[in-house]
Amino acid sequence: MWRKRLVIPFVFLLLIGIVSCQKKAEVKGVNLKIDFSEENLTDNLITDMQYTWTIDDNFAKFTQDLNIYVHFWHGENLIFQDDHFPPVPTSQWEPGKEYVYSRRIYIPSFIDEFDPEFKGEETLKLQIGFYSPYDRTGE
Repeated sequence: MWRKRLVIPFVFLLLIGIVSCQKKAEVKGVNLKIDFSEENLTDNLITDMQYTWTIDDNFAKFTQDLNIYVHFWHGENLIFQDDHFPPVPTSQWEPGKEYVYSRRIYIPSFIDEFDPEFKGEETLKLQIGFYSPYDRTGE
């Protein structure tokens, strides 16, 4: 059973965008919902991450198959990533459709519970977007 949203000890921020070496572009008509199989997330944990991509009617079709980048940041440190191609290539995505798939991830150990500054929870930033693995540009 999939449980929605994230609970203490982590708070995730979701940023969706396209990355490029030169510029960032906005993707219109693509919505993303993320669910985790574990209700409580912590470090040193294996969990399933479900992606639900909903394509709106105002979606401008991608002209190439784009890779999806998934980066988990703790402060200024990238603690892990799960870049991947979706099961249905992005060039085949169509308005009015929904694309759902899951990927298993491992959240590595990064919490120092003996740190006097540790307040019982940590914040991770989850950054997700698209890029071309062939020429490192986005669309």
